[in-house]
Amino acid sequence: MLILEYINSSENVVNLTGLPNEDKEKYKLQNHAPQVPLQGSLPVIDVNLSLKKDTGFSGYKTLIKDFNIIHEKIKLQNPENINSYLDNLIALGLLYKPFGVRFAIKPIYNHLKEHQEIKKIERELGEEQKLNLVEGKIEMTSLCKAMLFLCSKKEKE
Repeated sequence: MLILEYINSSENVVNLTGLPNEDKEKYKLQNHAPQVPLQGSLPVIDVNLSLKKDTGFSGYKTLIKDFNIIHEKIKLQNPENINSYLDNLIALGLLYKPFGVRFAIKPIYNHLKEHQEIKKIERELGEEQKLNLVEGKIEMTSLCKAMLFLCSKKEKE
């Protein structure tokens, strides 16, 4: 429940402090605070290792699926299981990850791409290896929104 409540909350924001003015203009963020609200969605990246064959790069191996930092925002009993939690919520129909869909504001992913965990993997790569970071997002379904509404309504009674 904590994961769903966070994704749906006004605390679910990404900080774009330091975004160059040209990017602010490009994404029409000139009059916005440095934080962009993401309520209802969670930015994720798939961390793929490109596999090199004799003829060049061909295929990939997924090292981390749906990398996100939600475990840094809320306290989970077992933060290492975040991918299982997300998979279960998707299987239950409370969340979904549309294929090939990402946030239009590309800098939303910067905090993930620059995260220490990703940098650690990059440092460990061999000379012939390269990472491919695929941007995506996980969204709440209408079933999830209805469930959260009902739960919050019960709490108020």
